Amino acid sequence: MTEKDDRPDASVPSGQPLQPLPLKPERTGGGFWTWLLTFVLVLVLVLAWGGRAAIDGTKHWYGQRKALQALDYLKKGDVSKAHGLVVEASQYAPDQPDVVRASAEFLIQIKQDPRNVAVLLSKLRTEGVATVSDLLKLGRAELELGDRAAAKEVYADIPEIDRDRREPLELLAAIYRSEGKLAESERALRKALEMEPDDPECLLRLSMLDYGNTFPEIHRRARERLWLIAKGEDATALQAIHFLAEDKDLSAKEAEELLKVVVDHPSHTEAHRLEVVSATIRAAPQTRDAIMDREIAAVKSKGPLEMLPVLRWLHEEKQFARILKAVPVNIAVKSRELFPIVAQALGEESRWADLKRLITSAQSLPVSRARMNAWLAEAETHLNPDDVASVQQLIVQSIIGAEQSRDYGALMAAAVVAEKSGNWSLAARAARTIADADPRLQLPMLEKVLEMRTRDRDSAGILSAASELAELRPGNTVYESRLNYVRLVTGQEMEIAAAGIDKLEGSGAAGSPPGQVPTALLRALEAYRFGDLQRVAAELQAVPDAGRLDAGLRAVHAGLLSLTGQVGRAYGMAEQIPSVLLLDEEAAFLARAR
Repeated sequence: MTEKDDRPDASVPSGQPLQPLPLKPERTGGGFWTWLLTFVLVLVLVLAWGGRAAIDGTKHWYGQRKALQALDYLKKGDVSKAHGLVVEASQYAPDQPDVVRASAEFLIQIKQDPRNVAVLLSKLRTEGVATVSDLLKLGRAELELGDRAAAKEVYADIPEIDRDRREPLELLAAIYRSEGKLAESERALRKALEMEPDDPECLLRLSMLDYGNTFPEIHRRARERLWLIAKGEDATALQAIHFLAEDKDLSAKEAEELLKVVVDHPSHTEAHRLEVVSATIRAAPQTRDAIMDREIAAVKSKGPLEMLPVLRWLHEEKQFARILKAVPVNIAVKSRELFPIVAQALGEESRWADLKRLITSAQSLPVSRARMNAWLAEAETHLNPDDVASVQQLIVQSIIGAEQSRDYGALMAAAVVAEKSGNWSLAARAARTIADADPRLQLPMLEKVLEMRTRDRDSAGILSAASELAELRPGNTVYESRLNYVRLVTGQEMEIAAAGIDKLEGSGAAGSPPGQVPTALLRALEAYRFGDLQRVAAELQAVPDAGRLDAGLRAVHAGLLSLTGQVGRAYGMAEQIPSVLLLDEEAAFLARAR
């Protein structure tokens, strides 16, 4: 021990024993950090084992909540408020049943392509969660698509206990109507409507059914009910007014009364009123000039918006000269709404020079350059018919400009001018673009593409358009028979065509839709492609009323007759067939018959 170690501790009073040192105090807060670390570890484990399910469940719940809100707005007809909710719901839970329902109902209310509606509701049906309401909407969508076989399958899924209700019966009536069973359709519809005799819409539709009855007493009672409904104040009253305004038996006195009725309706518009004014003119033609002059005088000093309904009405009545008198040019050139009506009226009155002068004037016009080029192209076809290149250039400029600016009104105008001027390929291009842009116009525009490709004698284009139409409307025998015909007549995809013919039911039989290629002719053409002339002859005997087929089909029929040794009959048929619009392949068959 050193000297230092022997020294007493100065901090301890002398004479007192040494005391043990006090323990260090525990840290406050150590438990919190331990708890937090434990919580984080548990959270990590939860997320690892079941967190994804929890997140998905939350998204599912949130999406369903938004979808139910959207459905509530859609029931009230508030599409604009429903739109954002449907989009939000689809982002969180696109496969949740109520989200699918809301999306489908939204598309129905904005009248979008029924194909998208069918895709959505078919998902619910496949998953076994479709309600009766879902099935009814799906059945109607399938009918709109022209697929009555699919609609019948959907109807079969409706429980029998529900089939005697109004809406399922209405779907059944529509299916019967699509099959041409008009008597069965009317019986089913009448049974459906009679289930709710106090419903104004049911009463209206029953009255409309009875109106067409051949028994005078039933017809008279229906007419009286329609008048009673028309004097109401709801939307059904406006429907009854519209029906009565189109009644060919409406007298002049009744037309005057109906005009008072529509004016007294609290929700009537100028369009409703002017529809009845047209009925008044039809009932008393001698009043036409006085009535039209009166309508023009009432709005002539007003602004463009007040003039618009009357000018549109005059356009529908083909009163183009009156439009040009009613609208000063200095007003028309400043109004986006009025200018197209005036320009169209100039064209309808064959005032092509005035139209060209107006469009090429230095002043700024309230329409797109693409639309002006379409009008100029049409004017040039009349003013300079020999200058084909200039017309074609204007149409091309119109189409390109409309495509770039997505001005589909101008594109439609360009398509019309292209068709009128014989620029089939340009018309097809414009129609094709419109079909891609607007699902509601997809079917008519694709039919126009097919027509233009046919006029242009473009076999590849015809096959492409026919394929798209058949894909767009599966089960439609007209489109499917036409597609298989194009395949066989051009010698392409023959095995596919042979399989497609087997799927056609009753094609070419009595009552087949117009435009459907007879199955017997398709089979004869198929047999020819596979070198079986004996079967060609047998199938040709079953072709119904061959003389009423269109020129191309008759040319093929005549050529096949000649190949099977029926030369005289083939020649007699070929003599009456114009060859100007035939495809090259059809013309080759016609040459065999001659």
